[in-house]
Amino acid sequence: MKGPKNKMPHVPQAFVDMIGDHFLEAARYLREIQDEHPDDFVSVAKNLGIGPRKAYHLAQIDRSFHALGIAPDRLRRIGWTKLSHLAPHIDADNAKELLTLAEAVTAHELKMHLRGHTVDPTPELS
Repeated sequence: MKGPKNKMPHVPQAFVDMIGDHFLEAARYLREIQDEHPDDFVSVAKNLGIGPRKAYHLAQIDRSFHALGIAPDRLRRIGWTKLSHLAPHIDADNAKELLTLAEAVTAHELKMHLRGHTVDPTPELS
């Protein structure tokens, strides 16, 4: 994706159309844009039909999870919302525990756990 700094990278329509189902690929693309064409990052996000906040979260997901060697199918099942909560906290030492928790709780419960609140992954029956 190297190129002149003044030329915004072209976003193929096929990529725009598939962003929802392929958020990991979008995350990688957005991270590369953020690294190589930071001035165009917000414009590229707009062309993808997402807001800057979601674009930054997706780029952070790729930064955090790319080198951990986690199966993409597992990450897709967890979803981008939970992964965005995990991204600032995850590393090779805690990945197994945090991903298992993310698979067992809601996004809100995951966020609360990451803030230090206790979360019971098994719901109480009343």
